[in-house]
Amino acid sequence: MKTNCFRLVAGGFLLVIPGYLGAQAGYTNVIEMVELSTDDNPPLIWRMPGTVPSQGYDHLIGEPVPEGGAVFILSTIQSQPSFMDWYLDQVAVGTYLPRAEVTVRTHDTESTTLRVRADRPIELEVTVSGLFEEGSLEIDPSAVQLAAREVRLQRFSEAYPEHSNSLPGNEVSSPAHTELSLVGNGTFPLDAGDLTFYSTLSPDRPEKARGEEHFVVRSLADAGFAGAALEEVAVQVWPVWGCKMEGMEDPTFLPYEFTGSLGQQVARPEEPVYPEEDYAGAPDKVTYQGAPPEITFSWYDLYPSTTVGIIINDAAKPYPWGGSWVGGTSKVFNEDSCHDYSITVTDWGEIFSGPGRYAIWMVTYTPGIGWEVGGQYDSNGNLTQGGWVVPIARSAIGVRASIMSLNE
Repeated sequence: MKTNCFRLVAGGFLLVIPGYLGAQAGYTNVIEMVELSTDDNPPLIWRMPGTVPSQGYDHLIGEPVPEGGAVFILSTIQSQPSFMDWYLDQVAVGTYLPRAEVTVRTHDTESTTLRVRADRPIELEVTVSGLFEEGSLEIDPSAVQLAAREVRLQRFSEAYPEHSNSLPGNEVSSPAHTELSLVGNGTFPLDAGDLTFYSTLSPDRPEKARGEEHFVVRSLADAGFAGAALEEVAVQVWPVWGCKMEGMEDPTFLPYEFTGSLGQQVARPEEPVYPEEDYAGAPDKVTYQGAPPEITFSWYDLYPSTTVGIIINDAAKPYPWGGSWVGGTSKVFNEDSCHDYSITVTDWGEIFSGPGRYAIWMVTYTPGIGWEVGGQYDSNGNLTQGGWVVPIARSAIGVRASIMSLNE
């Protein structure tokens, strides 16, 4: 009487034909391994040395199963008188050794560190190999353990502590909140968008997320072997920037409107802007003489390696593009974290060429996203992109004289 079963095993550890090995006195049990090959070479036959007991389970062969799999043949040899070889049973065994490679794509293709802005997607591509290939052996797939057929993609999310730009110990302490099964060898996702993620670090204000998203591909536990991390990637998440303008009296807001694509020159170097020449200030509006007052511009939560600046344009154009940079306000950063920046403009140079309606714009460039315009926020913190209208009157002409000199 005998029983048998099928086990897939990780390379280097072989579990074969458990059950009663069906031998009596005068008989010697033998296990032979026939290596299967995927090329034109003939199969190799290896015989297990030593004695195979008459009964037992999970007998350790001690020889690695080749990558192409093997067939184990159990037979018994009659010692006397004829030394006849009696075939008892055989079983096919395949190997598996899961491997995974993860590729991450975000908007930021310039940084050597994996980064993403909180409002942008994280796209994963996972290539899995080394799992059991269905059809490679004449084996019922239902007999193959789960660890040989799939791996798991786990996702961890953890926010940075307040006033910090890194995780304590550079490790995630929270448990995985998402786990996906990747079945079989191949490249995932199989369908577009299936492995596209947005940060969940700040549910109430998703655009203000700060922290890290970690993705781990793990093998499954199998008998005495624990599951292990095959590949792990960490993605820094930085918030969407905000801004504030202070110093203008009762400013008129100009909503941003723009269609088309930006040219190579976003704005001109500091040059005069020429709005309408016949402008006359409205009596119920604040009008500045010659130039605006001192104004402070502040950016918050700037993305690493970003660019900021102030552009002046004709207020007849509801966009900054093609206007003039305000001297000294264009700044390029190369930071390792998000940051704040403020600048106060007291000298406007020669940009305000004469009377007219100008517009001031706060702009930012983010790698992989491009140029964006600031604006004003409502009570809920929602941004309306736009600029601020600056009415400029002709500078007053001063005359120095005295009553006596006029009478002469």
